[in-house]
Amino acid sequence: MIGDFTSSTVLAAKGFDVLGGASYPTPDFAHPVDLPAVGGGLALECGTSHTISDSLGWGTATNAFVEGTAAGAPAADSSAARTPDGTDTNDNSSDFTQDSTPTAGAQNDAP
Repeated sequence: MIGDFTSSTVLAAKGFDVLGGASYPTPDFAHPVDLPAVGGGLALECGTSHTISDSLGWGTATNAFVEGTAAGAPAADSSAARTPDGTDTNDNSSDFTQDSTPTAGAQNDAP
């Protein structure tokens, strides 16, 4: 369980939610420590079944959350953004780009 997620947390369909590490200024959901810069992974699970509905692996990650090829590791003060919004080809390197100007709570900028 990460940050403010609970078993009753509902993410709005086509919503824009931000998961940020400890130093991210205004996340919707905060992780208690900064996420690893070189490589890591996150997954969204559905309800009590713990079925993974989507995941992201980045950088040097080789974990179970990498879909296809890992997305590039974001540089300092950047984020991994799904662009265009709603894209899910099940290949992290195709679905996510590095964004040096995060658009927290709003649509991601086109690459």
